[in-house]
Amino acid sequence: ERCWNCFDLIIISTSVFETVMDILTKTIEASTVDSSHLRIMRFMRLARALRGVRVMRLVRFIGALRSIVFAILSTLWSLLWTLVLLVLLFYCFAVILAQLVSDHCRFSTAPCDLILKRYWASVPESMLTLFLSISGGLSWTEALEPLRTVSSVAFSCFIIYIFISIFAILNVVTGVFCNNAIESSKADKDIAIMKQIEWHKGQLR
Repeated sequence: ERCWNCFDLIIISTSVFETVMDILTKTIEASTVDSSHLRIMRFMRLARALRGVRVMRLVRFIGALRSIVFAILSTLWSLLWTLVLLVLLFYCFAVILAQLVSDHCRFSTAPCDLILKRYWASVPESMLTLFLSISGGLSWTEALEPLRTVSSVAFSCFIIYIFISIFAILNVVTGVFCNNAIESSKADKDIAIMKQIEWHKGQLR
C-alpha cells in the first residue's frame, strides 16, 4: 500500500508541475520559450499517462483476475524454455530445407521458382516460414506445395516437421502450461486463505 501511495504522489506532483508550466508558458511570449521547456512538457504529459497503471491495484481485490494474472506469471519460465526449444527446432529443419532448395536451384536447368525463393531462400527466411506455418500466419500447405518440385526428401522433411511441432511439442507445451496454471491457482487460493486467517487473528487481538 505504501508503494502505491508513493506512486500516486509522484503522479500528482507531475500533474501539478505540468499545470504550473502551462501557466508560465501562456504568460511568456512564444518566441522566448526555450525548446528544452517544451521537451519537459512532453515528458510530463507522458508521465501522466502512467496513471493507468493504478488499475493494477484492482487485481488484488478481484479473485478471478488475480488468479489469471498469477497463472500467467507462473508460466513465464516455461514459456522461455518453450521458445528455446522451438528456435532449435526451427533452425534444424531450416538448415536442411534451405540447403535442399539451394542445391535444387543451383543444379536445375529451369529457372528457380519465385515461391521457393520467397519461402526458402535462406536459413532465416526458412525459419520464418516454419514459424508462420505453425502459428497461423501462413497455411503450411502453401509452403509445402513448392517443395514437391524440389525433392521427396524436402517434402517428407516438412511433413515430419509439422507432425513433430503440432502433434508433439505444442500439445505437450499446452499441457505443461495448463498444469502450471492449475497449480498456481491452487497456490493463490491457499495464500488468500492464509492472509484471511492472519487478518482474523489480528482483529481478535
